[in-house]
Amino acid sequence: MTTEQRLTTVENDLESVKTLLASAARYAESANRGLDQLTVTQTQTQAQLDRLGGRVDQLVESQAQANSRLDRIERVLDTLVSNQATEREARLALREDLEILYQTVQRSGENTDRAISQLTERVGQLTQDLNANIEDLVGMIGQLAQEAAQDKAEIRRIWQYLLRQAGNGSQPS
Repeated sequence: MTTEQRLTTVENDLESVKTLLASAARYAESANRGLDQLTVTQTQTQAQLDRLGGRVDQLVESQAQANSRLDRIERVLDTLVSNQATEREARLALREDLEILYQTVQRSGENTDRAISQLTERVGQLTQDLNANIEDLVGMIGQLAQEAAQDKAEIRRIWQYLLRQAGNGSQPS
């Protein structure tokens, strides 16, 4: 084999190494973009969970108001027992309070059920999306690792070839 042929072979091998390294770099950039997208998704998920937490706090406040009304009803009942003269007035107040309480509890229960249902659906969807993204990234990283190992073996083979060429008394140019 002539020096020019060896030089052409070495240049071809180096071009192959260059192509393999560029391919590995593209795969690494793709994995980084996937990780960035996962980070954005996680941030969005946390913001949605924070908003839902605020809604739950509002529902807790409604429940506290309902409990306050129950306390008032209890006081009215105590007044009925202790004072027979104000019985009619107390009954009217009790009836109004019970009606308000009934409506409040009914609305609160409906809102709570709706919010819990929406929260459960959204958390389930976010969990599925996050798991799918993680599986995609794990697969991509595994594929990149496998390709990197193949690239490393190819580079090592080329390097050994070049060393053998240099060991035969001819210097690679």
